[in-house]
Amino acid sequence: MPMAPQLAQRLERYQRVRPTKARGDRIFLAARRDAFGEYAALTTSGVVQLLHGAPDRAGISRRAHPHLLRHSFAAEAMRRGMNPAQLAQLLGHSGLRMIEQVYAHLNATDGFEAVMRVLAVDK
Repeated sequence: MPMAPQLAQRLERYQRVRPTKARGDRIFLAARRDAFGEYAALTTSGVVQLLHGAPDRAGISRRAHPHLLRHSFAAEAMRRGMNPAQLAQLLGHSGLRMIEQVYAHLNATDGFEAVMRVLAVDK
């Protein structure tokens, strides 16, 4: 997954300057500590639990899960005119078939707006 250069720099700096004894070599940690008093690694189920609580904290009634975030990202990328081949590669698909099937629901207005963004001239 691509990462903004500024984020990569911040993560590298964090790895260099943070107290390694308290946190080990992990960046994303759970709230609980292990038997040695160190913070445990954030697990996949821990991420899912964080996502399940996020909508309530944001005042959203829809249930959140990792695949919803992935799908929302892909749909928005398509709406903003991202190249379908690049999106397929970014999502780890071997071809365009899945992109064409799943995101065919984008309506004619979405297509028109994408064309208008492509044709927009900076002033």
